[in-house]
Amino acid sequence: MTLGATKRATLIWSTFSLAFWSLIFGVFTALGFDFLFVNKSHSTTKKMPVSVKMPDVL
Repeated sequence: MTLGATKRATLIWSTFSLAFWSLIFGVFTALGFDFLFVNKSHSTTKKMPVSVKMPDVL
């Protein structure tokens, strides 16, 4: 509003911005941020055998 925008335009922009960033951080949280932060101390740990099946949660 201090830059000449109307209250309605500011409300629309704020709503869009909040929804957009919520979606982005929600997706990153669901992915676990693993691709952004690599923890090198866990790179030599033993991995689960391929034959082990994770139980279905749902």
